[in-house]
Formats: sequence, C-alpha cells, structure tokens
Amino acid sequence: MTINNDKIQYPEFKIHLRRAVLADRPIIYEWLAKSNLTKSMLGEPHFPDAPIPSFEDFTNNFSDGFFTDDIKSSGKCFVISDGNDEVGTLCYDLLNLRKKWVVLDIWLRDEKCCGNGYGSESLRLLCFYR
Repeated sequence: MTINNDKIQYPEFKIHLRRAVLADRPIIYEWLAKSNLTKSMLGEPHFPDAPIPSFEDFTNNFSDGFFTDDIKSSGKCFVISDGNDEVGTLCYDLLNLRKKWVVLDIWLRDEKCCGNGYGSESLRLLCFYR
C-alpha cells in the first residue's frame, strides 16, 4: 500500500485516488453538471428539488480548501483513476471524528464508468487516508 499526501494506492485495487487540485475543479464540475450521468442525479424532470448547480454554486459548496492543503478546510476532493483514465471523484466534507460521521460525495464522469466497482473501491481506499 502507498499512502502519501497526493496519492492513495493499494496493489490489489484496480483504482487509485489522487488529491484533487484547483485545476481539477472545473473538470470535476463538468462531471457533475454536464455529463451523461447528470440526469440520474440532479435536475428536472426526476430531481426538481436538486437543481443542477451553476459553477458559482459549485465553487461555493466546494471551496478552494477542497483542492488545496488548507488544514482548516472541512473537506477534500480526490480524483479516481483506473490507472489509464480519470473516471470520477470522491469528496468528503464535515468530517467529525468525535461524532464518527462524514458527508461523502461520489460521482463518475460518464455512464461507461458505472458498474466497474470504482465507487466502492474508492470508498475503501479513502478509509486508508489520514
């Protein structure tokens, strides 16, 4: 297993996690708001109470601290990669060790990335992150 500040890998896993940086934020936004999976997560007609966020709204919810080493940030974003391609993102927010809870977001960049175990493996890898 390899764990450092930028990457989490485990030899038996087909994916690895890389700490997202500010340059990743527009790409991650596209995966959320403009992919062929968006309609299955957000917006009309199926999710009228969860509208697709503007980039400004996304930036407000996922501030710079999610993409930097800011230790005051309540959360962090990671890019999920299968070794060849970036396939999605995993973010945590509001980590509270005392209460033992956290808010997690996972979304993939494309429908073709679904059904490959990327989400479940990324959750397991995140458990190794310190």
